[in-house]
Amino acid sequence: MKPYKIVFAVAFLVCAGVQAQTPSAYSAFNFGILNEFKSARNIGFASSGVTLDDADFLNQDNPAALSRIELTKVEAFITANGLTSSNSQGLKKYYAYGELGGFALGFPVYKPWGIGLMLGLSPYSNARYNMKSTDNTNPYFNTATTETSLRGGLNDLHASISFVGPYDIKLGVKFHHLFGNTVFSSKMTFGNSDVASAEYSTEYEDHGSLITLGLITPDFKYGGLDNIRFGFSIDAKSSIKTDTFLVRVASTVDDTISTGNGTTDIPLKIIAGVSFSFNEGYRGMLEYAVQDWASAGGLRVAGLYTRAYNRFSAGVEYRPLKDQTIDFAKPAYRAGISYEQLPLTFAGTGINQLSVSLGASFAVSYQNHIDIGAMYGLRGTTDNNLLKENIYRVSIGISLGELWFMQQER
Repeated sequence: MKPYKIVFAVAFLVCAGVQAQTPSAYSAFNFGILNEFKSARNIGFASSGVTLDDADFLNQDNPAALSRIELTKVEAFITANGLTSSNSQGLKKYYAYGELGGFALGFPVYKPWGIGLMLGLSPYSNARYNMKSTDNTNPYFNTATTETSLRGGLNDLHASISFVGPYDIKLGVKFHHLFGNTVFSSKMTFGNSDVASAEYSTEYEDHGSLITLGLITPDFKYGGLDNIRFGFSIDAKSSIKTDTFLVRVASTVDDTISTGNGTTDIPLKIIAGVSFSFNEGYRGMLEYAVQDWASAGGLRVAGLYTRAYNRFSAGVEYRPLKDQTIDFAKPAYRAGISYEQLPLTFAGTGINQLSVSLGASFAVSYQNHIDIGAMYGLRGTTDNNLLKENIYRVSIGISLGELWFMQQER
């Protein structure tokens, strides 16, 4: 890989934090808000893409897609995010933050058999929450102020392999190592200086493994549609082990009051989609994802507030053609819409999210692109004293390709 490409990729990693975060109040439950975005291109599609197996991009949703890569690929992206949270009384608060969305490195191993390898790191879930409340009802305390915060989530370190099976069916396996550190802290201070403040924190150290199986069917035609294909991705049921620490924070020392451990189920997740080509250079896709978190149990899942996760998404992309092949000298454009039933419910009110997105890719050279994605979403409701969140996200990513290895004829 040329030196400027290495510098470009490293710059993405240096200028952003490793653990992605979200200031959503809804991230205070379970492992946090589940991450559905794996690349800037993925954001432009509203998280669709289980059927995509382009040679130009890495697909982190479906390991079977690696069978198409031709060059060593490096991808990374960062995002600038905004979130406005409001309640039924009209109170609003705006947050802004940046994050590293993910990093992946893919290799073609043996093209005749479609064998490809990929290594990557991305957030699996994001948790960040702050709350401050004041109580003036007790005259002895004068004013009692309570501050609570949550920081953490799960990271996903993964390795994938692909190959082409009988009848040109593309298959893949992805191995995940999930790990993370989440800290919940609560501090109470008083206006009366004779009353000492109190601060406690609970720390969760999570780790576990997960396997994903992927499949992409051969293309076929029907009516006026070309390149029709189906894609499937299945995350097998697994479990997360957790070590817990309850710490009392004093002015001079942190005192670990108690420790413990437990496990939490990660339920089976299925993503199924179909994509097709129409006109010249247009590709559409429909996708559905389901994960029954209501069946999960264990230390880190609040069963009272948990339900099944469902996502419906659709996307379209325009990639200009030249002599019936992709014209890399022109930008590609994409758009998507997604509706998610988040795995959270409160007093019979479920938390849902609707988002729309736009994106584009600009070729620097053959199989080298700069990707841009933008998303606007609505999450939650102000009913039953809940919060409504407006989500803004702008992302820029790189997808770099270079010939690293060449097989010698013998």
